[in-house]
Amino acid sequence: GGGGGSGGGGVAEEEGEQGSGVEHWRGYELITSTRAKSGYAGVYANKTGFISMVWNGKTQVGLGQFHSARLAAAAYTRCRAAVEREGVTETASLQQLATQVRDGAAAAERAAERPPPPPHASGRGCGEEDPYYGQGELAGEGDPGPRVGPDGDPLLASLHGVRLHRSTKSNTGYTCVRQEVGKRRTTYRVEVKKIALGSFSTKVEAALVYARYLEGGGADAAADESDDDEEGNGAGEAG
Repeated sequence: GGGGGSGGGGVAEEEGEQGSGVEHWRGYELITSTRAKSGYAGVYANKTGFISMVWNGKTQVGLGQFHSARLAAAAYTRCRAAVEREGVTETASLQQLATQVRDGAAAAERAAERPPPPPHASGRGCGEEDPYYGQGELAGEGDPGPRVGPDGDPLLASLHGVRLHRSTKSNTGYTCVRQEVGKRRTTYRVEVKKIALGSFSTKVEAALVYARYLEGGGADAAADESDDDEEGNGAGEAG
């Protein structure tokens, strides 16, 4: 993690406000900048990767070291929103948020490196016509949580030996998995404590990513799943 920097808001304002645009990446709106050598506001290249810094109203706060410019920009985006919308200014709090962004990305990358789920047919989740059906263990009467999702599809209790987390509060039946309906396709977004783990073609694939994120201890194993899941009750809209 990086320490708090010193100085005025000149650098942050220059790279965050002038020549800026928006790039969407893993659920974050990255602020691009034509004036920044890295291509992103608040992001600076060094010998080992990239660092990110955000203006907290009084000084520059170092958010730490990142292996990619996009990840550093995601940390900047999250912390800038915390400063402007949530009033977070403490160096330790901002650095903790940046660490959560880094950990969330690392968990998503670890999940992506594991054997992928079987290809989907319906794009919905686990209907009998979907290859997921029969690959995992269907939720039974003795299992806690719902056995059928809001769309009527049966829910899986586990897949590839990984226990999936189900919830009656989610619009998909799976904890922290939210259905987003777009004009051309429907996707399933995983978000834990405001950390976006990505959007996926099926709800089962999204539920598997969330489960593997917990296995890795992400966000302190998302200790309060029910609170997280309340954010995903309604169907979102995707482009």
